[in-house]
Order: sequence, then structure tokens, then C-alpha cells
Amino acid sequence: MARTARSSRTGTPRNPASITADPALLNALKWRCIGPPRGGRVVAVAGDPKDPMTFYFGACAGGVWKTVDGGVY
Repeated sequence: MARTARSSRTGTPRNPASITADPALLNALKWRCIGPPRGGRVVAVAGDPKDPMTFYFGACAGGVWKTVDGGVY
């Protein structure tokens, strides 16, 4: 069930499109990679339970790739 944003003062529904963000807060945000870099679409990914830096990547175009450095290079 979806929840509706409500005004904290009146409890009435509020239009999410009318909510604005402080530009200073948005300007402080920086893009960052939160996952291993990869190219192409993925079929499957599997990690090595004994080594958190080793995982295997199955590409849609074919091939299985392996990294031992967590996908850094």
C-alpha cells in the first residue's frame, strides 16, 4: 500500500512535486561508484565465500570474467 506525504502541521496530503530541496544540500552531494565497475549487461555474478575480493561475472554477450581485486581493474 502506497503512503502519501502529509504536512506535519495539518496532516493533510501534500503534493510531492511541490516539495523543494535546499540547493546547498544538493550541491554538497558527490557522485561515487558503489559497486564494481563493469561493462555490458550481466547474466550472473557469483562471489568466492573465502575471498571477498574474488568474484565471477557472466556477460550477456558471452564469456565469464573473474576479478581478484574486487573489480578495481
